[in-house]
Amino acid sequence: MKRIIPLIVLLAIMLSLASCGLIESVGGEVGGASDFTFELNEDGTSYTVTGYKDTTRTTTEIPSEYNGLPVTVIGERAFASYRYDEVTIPDTVTVIEDYAFHCSNLRSVVIPDSVTVIGEHAFDTSYWLGSVSIGNGVKEIKKYAFEYCKKLTRVVIPDNVTEIGVSAFSHCESLTDVIIGDGLTYIANTVFYNCDNLLNITISDGVERIGAMAFGSCNKLRKIYFGKGIKSIATGSFGLSENATDVYYVGSKDEWSAVHIEDGNPMFKSAKMHYNYTK
Repeated sequence: MKRIIPLIVLLAIMLSLASCGLIESVGGEVGGASDFTFELNEDGTSYTVTGYKDTTRTTTEIPSEYNGLPVTVIGERAFASYRYDEVTIPDTVTVIEDYAFHCSNLRSVVIPDSVTVIGEHAFDTSYWLGSVSIGNGVKEIKKYAFEYCKKLTRVVIPDNVTEIGVSAFSHCESLTDVIIGDGLTYIANTVFYNCDNLLNITISDGVERIGAMAFGSCNKLRKIYFGKGIKSIATGSFGLSENATDVYYVGSKDEWSAVHIEDGNPMFKSAKMHYNYTK
């Protein structure tokens, strides 16, 4: 009897630790379609994955089809707060809905080219997410999609992205490099706000306007590369980024003088300007 009680206590402690994610689960091979839950989409020709039954695994692969039909949507909160380190998204998925991976344990994620929309808060507060590959098919990244992904170090926005919502990458405190493709014409308010380790920003020719506080409170920002399309920079777009040392611009000095720069961007007075920059 004396041995049984300590064993029961030990088991209770291990279960408690596992629920907090402090003990790595041993889940065996990745589960099949029967381990997931699905809903038939309104078109009757595809499915939305809505959840996963086995919460003990740390690795899973979302099925590409169910009942002979493609899985095209990752549903709202389908994997929110789950403990997965790795999730494989199939190339049948076109939409990642709001909060799909909110507060997840993901370390990295590859978003395939088939995906066109990343929903609001889709990956936000995934503190361990250090690497994101955004597929070339993505057109819209909605607001707060990657907010508070504190381990994320680099973001490359593909050329097909035409819209990024407010605060989509704000408070990503480990982010050092941002490259924005040609498809985006407007960088919305606070998109990269308070990314306080951001060092380098490359803005392609397609971007014409930068919203208020888009890169505000990026205190360690050093170098910014502007394409030729830039026309206006809003109040505080680069507020509290006075430590920037160099600004590179593809066009001439005269062309830069035509860019409308509102108040709250003192870095453009202190940083060294480089005109006619060649990529």
